Amino acid sequence: MLFILVLMIFSASLLFFLINRNRRSILILLSSLSLALFIIGILLYISKKGGISSQMSMILFGFKRVRTAMQYTRFTLDQLGYFLAFGRYSFPFFLLLTCLDMSYADFAIKAEKKFYLFLILPIVSLILYYPSVFKFFAKESDGLVRFMLIFSRSWIFLYVIASMVMLIWEFFSITMGFFRKRFLFKSLLMISLAMIYCFYAPQDPAQVYLFYRNNYMWMLGLWYLSSAFNSPLYIIVMSGSIIFAVVGFFSLLRYVSLKFDESRQDVVLRQKAQDASIGISMFNHSTKNELLASSILLARLEKKFPGDEDISKLKGINTKLMQKMESLYKSSKNEQYRLVPENLEKIIEESVKRALVHNSDSDYSILMEDRSIYVLADFYPLSEALSNLMENAWEAQRANDIFDSIKVEVRRERLWISVTITDKGGGISSKDAKRIWEPFYSTKNSSKNWGMGMYYSRKVIKSHLGSVRFESPRQGGTRFVVLLPKIGAREVTDD
Repeated sequence: MLFILVLMIFSASLLFFLINRNRRSILILLSSLSLALFIIGILLYISKKGGISSQMSMILFGFKRVRTAMQYTRFTLDQLGYFLAFGRYSFPFFLLLTCLDMSYADFAIKAEKKFYLFLILPIVSLILYYPSVFKFFAKESDGLVRFMLIFSRSWIFLYVIASMVMLIWEFFSITMGFFRKRFLFKSLLMISLAMIYCFYAPQDPAQVYLFYRNNYMWMLGLWYLSSAFNSPLYIIVMSGSIIFAVVGFFSLLRYVSLKFDESRQDVVLRQKAQDASIGISMFNHSTKNELLASSILLARLEKKFPGDEDISKLKGINTKLMQKMESLYKSSKNEQYRLVPENLEKIIEESVKRALVHNSDSDYSILMEDRSIYVLADFYPLSEALSNLMENAWEAQRANDIFDSIKVEVRRERLWISVTITDKGGGISSKDAKRIWEPFYSTKNSSKNWGMGMYYSRKVIKSHLGSVRFESPRQGGTRFVVLLPKIGAREVTDD
């Protein structure tokens, strides 16, 4: 069973890598692979050594044929010992490196840049445990072998503890709900892998190399091969191994599912946007021609009947329609943005100014922890995107006869600068939430808008290497969070 569950975790991490090929998915895959190698090495050793009950065999191997296949696999003691050593000493390194990559604390970012320093101890251990090297020390000095046993056990547990502390530190540093949820799945995976590893980490390759000697067996603490280890405790430890394996598997599966859903949503939106762009271009071209023709006719009528109020009104309507057509066309086409350092406070002030043009009775309160924050941005497109979100927030409140000010909050969140726009409206239903970013989708009066505002905002923010999310709690209201990468930050992985 343990063998099957560990392979399941590795399979899920491989799937995650295939879906989301980046540095973090590679590290998770390598962590799972190194643990799988370590566990398989132990199971090979147990299958050849024997001495376990049929019940424990079922817990460890799952099926009798798996144990039999491992038992008759051709391995010399030297090969088996080094196979086990490779898994044992590579896992703590990949675990620590993965946890460093998952953390955005300053010390973690600095430490990750010097990852090669953490590679020294695993390499030293792998050299010392190379069969010929180890046998030389075992023949020459019992004291050196004892030192090697204590040394290797000390640093691997030090790496595991440091990794777990980093995960806990990072979890409590996260303030945003969706970040914390994402991080929880990933941290549960790494904690599960670490706990499974710790159950079996006392398995030193020395026991394989010194198969026919008992000099050092007292130091190795192999509970699963100890006659003094009673059945209840054995079952507790094995149950713990299986529980952590199950938790790790489903945590990774859930995280993979979230990433896959996001990737699929991006593909669907991209296709709908392309279809919409073609339709908009055709519609815009034909309608613009008609509007230009009506403009010419209105100009002639104005000359014939100067000062006529109805003609003036028609001319105003025609001008507004031309502006709306231009706005619709602009929202659909793929623009090139010139990203330069811009003061975020000025961008938000411009966004509020734009929002007030369309809703003069609206009110916005701006909270900034630091007014000197700069982001890479194309000033006017980004301010327009934020303005759309602000206008939507105000209109959501007004639809529920609420006229409190819209809260706009700016702060630093890990490697991001977050702009949070909060309203006290009726919230977003689960049905609308699935389509909120689609072009031409709107819950408002279609005669007043095209349903392109949310689509345009998301497109602009994505083009600024950022992302936008929303939360609509049960008690009402909606919170849109725009995330823009900090200037000078390391490569940002969307959590």
